[in-house]
Amino acid sequence: LGLCKDKVFKTKARTTISNLLETKLVLTLNRSGKDGMRLENFNLDAETADGSQKRRFKCGKIVIVDKKTAIKECFAQFPKSLPTTTRSGPCLRSGKNCDKTTTRPPFRSGSG
Repeated sequence: LGLCKDKVFKTKARTTISNLLETKLVLTLNRSGKDGMRLENFNLDAETADGSQKRRFKCGKIVIVDKKTAIKECFAQFPKSLPTTTRSGPCLRSGKNCDKTTTRPPFRSGSG
């Protein structure tokens, strides 16, 4: 797989039932020689095109016995990125849209 080190593969993410993003790569393995090939737990480590995030594609078990080629779908799941919203509107009591929070002393009615 060293030949794929500098390659860019486009993937398309979809939302899963558990509200994660999931993307897949279709892996084709070719074996040479007469011996069979058995991989019990095969994973591909990749990173996004800009290098900012790493992904692990889980391929699972791959067995090539009678054929020279195996095709396997490998999946990676990752959380959705949080949207970055700019401040809009006035500072609210809940602290939303405020630059910093301040603690006020309790309100006391007239002294008696």
